[in-house]
Amino acid sequence: MGLNEYIVKFDDAAKDPEYKSWRERQEHAAQEMGDFEQRLFEEWTEAKKAGYGSTAVGDDDEYSNSVSIESPVDANVWKVLVKPGDTLEAGQAVVVLEATKMEINVVAAEAQSGAVVTKISHPPGSVVSPGTTVIKAHRGSINHYSLSKIKPLSAKCLT
Repeated sequence: MGLNEYIVKFDDAAKDPEYKSWRERQEHAAQEMGDFEQRLFEEWTEAKKAGYGSTAVGDDDEYSNSVSIESPVDANVWKVLVKPGDTLEAGQAVVVLEATKMEINVVAAEAQSGAVVTKISHPPGSVVSPGTTVIKAHRGSINHYSLSKIKPLSAKCLT
């Protein structure tokens, strides 16, 4: 069978009513799934804004001035550019994520400026999802923190 015969068969299949019906069902199902996923994402976003499920047993987010820097995407943590005790500045790159061979810089927002890094929640090599806290920091005086208990990353992790 030659290439032209295959092309004719594919063209004929595209005109088949059963095939057209199947493609329409497939497109409809894909649209429904997309709508469903969007609705779930919106519900999750609203729940997160409302604070539902944001604290787990043993979570160390006990300070009202705590700041979290979160992953915007599913990715691997490639580099952490800050260490505990560092003061964040607006626009400062704090983490480099890797997703599909692309580097994604996560930067500190204006609202996070001035906060002192207290914890690296996900060190290099970790896998994170959207909304996963990668860096924890605290705004204001950190006198009540014991900086001696903050474990810095090894130099190996920062390269």
